[in-house]
This record gives sequence, structure tokens and C-alpha cells, in this order.
Amino acid sequence: MKKLTFLVASIISIAGMAQSQRTVLLEEYTQASCGPCASANPKFNALVDKNVNKVVSIKYQVSWPGTDPMNAQNKTEVATRVSYYKVNGVPAVSTDGKATTSPGSVTQTTIDKEYAVKSPFSMKITQQINKAQDSIIVECTITASQDFTTAGPFYARLALTEKAIIFTKAPGSNGEKEFYSVMRKMLPNATGNTLPLTWKSGQTEKISIRAAIPSYIYDKKQLSVVGFLQTDNDKVVQQATESTAVITGINDELPANAAGLAIVYPNPMTDAAMVGLQLFEANKVTLQVVNALGQTILSNDLGMLDGGEQSVELNTSHLKAGLYFLNITIGKQVITKKISVIE
Repeated sequence: MKKLTFLVASIISIAGMAQSQRTVLLEEYTQASCGPCASANPKFNALVDKNVNKVVSIKYQVSWPGTDPMNAQNKTEVATRVSYYKVNGVPAVSTDGKATTSPGSVTQTTIDKEYAVKSPFSMKITQQINKAQDSIIVECTITASQDFTTAGPFYARLALTEKAIIFTKAPGSNGEKEFYSVMRKMLPNATGNTLPLTWKSGQTEKISIRAAIPSYIYDKKQLSVVGFLQTDNDKVVQQATESTAVITGINDELPANAAGLAIVYPNPMTDAAMVGLQLFEANKVTLQVVNALGQTILSNDLGMLDGGEQSVELNTSHLKAGLYFLNITIGKQVITKKISVIE
């Protein structure tokens, strides 16, 4: 799958030892007509894919140096994030709110070091597309795992992203056809949702948003929400996460024996994809890839998986380009997804 110095310190008071595991946020600034972006993105994307359990990413398609239809569809909110980090060249990446640097400078060591810094918050996001397929309902729950105080302001920022946008013809001049985790709309806006400046351990805040799905979205089945908590006095991202609880995709009626939900991304794919699962309880899970003739090409018994959210890599590097069916068996339930492998 193709698929930084603090100017002002946060004023933070901590009581107790409880802390939460941090998920690292990588915000990349890139563009479909930027030559260096096309050179840097394959390696950067591969690093993100390798760390799906440690990292979430957002790609902002900027307005320069040339044509980019994804920027044209939401110029204002991209420009707000560009100004926030004072980005003046692409490609550039901010790691957990630090000053931007080149994608090549973000390494496994960078990610591991940031991942090791515990967070004072846990965060969970669920999403659901309504039956009419014109709105997305987002629920964000933030819980303090320790006492916390900041000079602020303090925001929960929610980015509606498309996990994969695949063009048959490069939309810009740099030859790139595949774009991942592209920011399409900030919910409700680029400023974000205001949070209290002082928290007690165990305190919970909930944010509920129902928003129209923008008409420019290429594939609603690829929609996801990346959320992050940011203290603006120092730009530090205190926690980040991605919605996987109510799986993106159309809100079909579930069968009576439903044991879980599933999504595959990116789709189309090249040599690998991720299968996102939400299991309603612990259950046996099997993946099976079938070709157009009904022949089983790949079978992977994952055994018993715990209830909740799971991510499993699907290796398609040995498959020829074409259409296949992925049968995801959860207990007695079979979920079939049509998948496309491209060169």
C-alpha cells in the first residue's frame, strides 16, 4: 500500500500516576503538482503503514506550486492549517504539533520516541453515515487520565478525511495518482471544538456533530475522522485517534446474527491493505480472497480475536491486477467486500 522547539511551555499540573497510551499524529503538507512531494511520499506512506498501531496521519493538499483539485475543493481550511504551522514549503510534516520538517526526517526512531510519551487523555471517536448518505454523525469522547491544566486555548480538532483517493490519471503535474488520509473538511470548522483548560482525573467531555457530507467527496466508503487534542499556547498535540468504532461505510441494516462490522482501506489497493474490524464480542475471524471464477486465492485464519476494534493487514502483493471478493467471516457471519488490486 502506497499506502517541531516549543516557544512557550504549556502550564501543566499533574496529579496521580494514571496516564494513557499516546497515538502519534503526523500532519503532512503536500501537493499534486509538487515534484519533491512525489519523491518523498512513497517512503513516508510506507512508514505510516508500518506503524498503523502507533500513528494516525492527515494529509493537507496545499495550493502551491501548481494544480491540485483536492485543494481547490477546500482551500480555506487547508490555508488555516498552513498558517497555523507557518508552512512555506512542501513537502513538510508536523509530528504531534512540533515545527514542520521534511518527511524524510521522520523515522521509526522519531515515531517510537513520540509514542513513548504518555498522554494525559484517552480519546475515542465513532462515526456513522445516515441512511440517506448525505450526513455523517460523529461522537467524540475525551477522558482525562490524570489532572491536567493548560494556559490554552485548548481544542479538539476533528478532520473528515478520505482514506484513499485513487485517480486513473494524475490530477497534477508530479505524476501522483494515489493520495491517502486526505483532509476533506474540518468538523465543524478549522478552529475546532473548545475544551476546558482545567481537568480532573476521570473527567469526561463529549462532542456530538452531525455534518453534511461535502458534495466533492470521491468515495463515501473511504470517509474517516481523525481527531486530535491540541493546546494552542504551544501547539502540542496531547492525544490523537481515528474513528473505527462505527465503521465508515453506508449504514445498512445489520443482520440478526451480526457479529461485527468491517471496512477495507485503501480500496483500490496495490500490494497491501488494512482490514478494520469492530467485533461486538470475542470471536473467530477468517479472511478469504476469492477471484471472479469463485476460486479461493488466499485464506488466512486469524483465530480468536478480542471484542472491540482490530486492524489486520491484508497482503495482496502476489495478486494480479483485477477485481476480487474478500470474505470476512466473524463467527457465523460472513461479510463480503469487493476489492480492486491495481498495479
